[in-house]
Amino acid sequence: MSDIIIVDEEFKAVVEQIKTEGKETDEAVQKLIDVFTRITEEVAVEGSVAENFKLLLEELSSLKGQFTEIYSKAGTVVAEFIEAIDKVDDFLY
Repeated sequence: MSDIIIVDEEFKAVVEQIKTEGKETDEAVQKLIDVFTRITEEVAVEGSVAENFKLLLEELSSLKGQFTEIYSKAGTVVAEFIEAIDKVDDFLY
């Protein structure tokens, strides 16, 4: 039977990358919210196009702040996985 080798440092780097990507995604969503706010307030203020932009703005706004939390939870799962593996294989190292 072959051994499974887990490199803790690589997983820790993945956890940090996940957190960074969550923040970056939230920042991108905020930029989109800002752009669509300007569009709905300054450019397309009436008509069906304006209504569609407003609907899109509402949907984007509902996503605000969620990605950092989602990615953070994913990072926590990865970190807990490493901790669980470390506990199980503690007797080997």
